[in-house]
Amino acid sequence: MKKINLRKVAVVALVLYSLTLSYVHFVNNFTLLPDRGHRYYGVKNQKTAILLAKIFDREAGLGERFTFSPRPSNQMLLKDNTTVLGWLDEPTNLLPPNALSLAVDNPRQSAARTVDTLIKNGYTATILPEIMTGTGGKLIMILTDAFDGSMLVYRLSGMKMGPIPEKRMLTK
Repeated sequence: MKKINLRKVAVVALVLYSLTLSYVHFVNNFTLLPDRGHRYYGVKNQKTAILLAKIFDREAGLGERFTFSPRPSNQMLLKDNTTVLGWLDEPTNLLPPNALSLAVDNPRQSAARTVDTLIKNGYTATILPEIMTGTGGKLIMILTDAFDGSMLVYRLSGMKMGPIPEKRMLTK
């Protein structure tokens, strides 16, 4: 009977484990913290976002994780990974100040189905033209009267959206 070489077994197991993790990470974009979307709360400007993040951090430990700028918006992600304070480069009355952003596999398909369902149920719903630079169909905005003062956004998960534009810290 042959003696099992534990070192070789360990190396083979490690290689298989590494290949599995690579596949799961790069092909399926799996993360230990899945992207469940976020809630975007419009604020007046950068100064207001910094002040609110400092207050939230002091009172509830909910400070800034980082800030990024997918133009024309600027977004400060807070430490819970689901709350965003946002402001526009140029204020506009064309968009509601708040949004529910959901991560989906196919934003265009989800948006089309949602608009169809809302219209069939008596609401107005419109898919907005792309206004954020570099999204290329990865992010679709829906304006609807089903929300009062908000809009719905379907987007790919964070990893599939690509690099984070202009990532920085404002509260340090």
